[in-house]
Amino acid sequence: MKAVFPSVLSSVRACADQLKYEKARSLCEVITNIRTAYTEDFDSYDTERQQRAVCMYFIDKLALRVGGDKELDAEADTVGCTSLRVEHIKLQEPNIMELDFLGKDSIRYQNTVSVLPKVFDLLAFFIKGKSPEHDLFHLINPSKINKYLKSFMEGLTAKVFRTFNASQCLDEEVWEKNICSADLSIAEKVAYFNEANTKVAVLCNHQRSTVQSNFDNQMASIEDKEQNLVDFLKRLEKYHSTLRGLKTDAQKLKLAKEWHAEEHAMQIAWLEKYGEPGELKQYKRERKDPIVSFKKKSSRTARKAGRRKIHKTSQSVKRQKSTSPSAIGAKNSTKKSSKVPQKIVVKRKNVSTTRSTKREERKRAVCSQTVGIQIKRKKV
Repeated sequence: MKAVFPSVLSSVRACADQLKYEKARSLCEVITNIRTAYTEDFDSYDTERQQRAVCMYFIDKLALRVGGDKELDAEADTVGCTSLRVEHIKLQEPNIMELDFLGKDSIRYQNTVSVLPKVFDLLAFFIKGKSPEHDLFHLINPSKINKYLKSFMEGLTAKVFRTFNASQCLDEEVWEKNICSADLSIAEKVAYFNEANTKVAVLCNHQRSTVQSNFDNQMASIEDKEQNLVDFLKRLEKYHSTLRGLKTDAQKLKLAKEWHAEEHAMQIAWLEKYGEPGELKQYKRERKDPIVSFKKKSSRTARKAGRRKIHKTSQSVKRQKSTSPSAIGAKNSTKKSSKVPQKIVVKRKNVSTTRSTKREERKRAVCSQTVGIQIKRKKV
């Protein structure tokens, strides 16, 4: 699937940019109310409101992106304001905060700023009791931030704050240098504008990805990688030959531990030299001990093998019992006994009881006849 993007000079892009800047312009009407609201939430007893207030402070003052949900298979460990972790922030007394993380497009954000004392205390409270890989704002996500902003103005999102802050910074620089003055030459105006644009880029952390164009450095890195590959193959052959001479599982397990320890050390050295910022931390955080999984698998296989042996032995014992002469004789005897005919028992009726019942029936019939005759006589 191919995507087609309109040109920067096209009318489509121009209309979209105009709407974006108009939305940022309308933010001027409610920015004071928003700042007052999140400043009051610093003193709230609700932790979620406190975290939301600090997030709004970062978005407003530092022009951070709000962040968002990222695909699980994404390689780069990029984060935003709401997805910051404890490892990305460092606090120094009295109110100094240092941020270091990978932002959009894997661009590193490094900034050391002084924050409000209340913000500093809240950050220390959020960090307390958390490990480095835990979220700093674990109760906040981008949807909650945008929902909070829409309560002040319809259609307002955290993304508008970056446009607003960048436009305000550029506007202040333009009016401070008086770039529109007729006394300045074209070259001076261009120089002042580039300086103002640079300050906006620093505020929004806009950087150009640097590419090593030096041929000598590229060749040196290629040769270094080639040498590492040769060393890896030699080490692999060495361990393979050693593994052939081992017989017990304990010796093989010890050799596997040595192999993985060297592999881990080489991987760390490789990432320190050639890895991107944040890849080393991600590797240490996500790495699992392969020996533990090997032990678990081996124990499981041993249990399965033991169960199979028990099942086989039980089946063999049953077969031996079934093929023994005593068992065969018992089977034949049961077959013969099943062919013997059963005795037929005929129940005979008691003759005396039948005769007495017949007599009683006759008496009843005679009585009924005599009673009927007497009734007829009376009627006559």
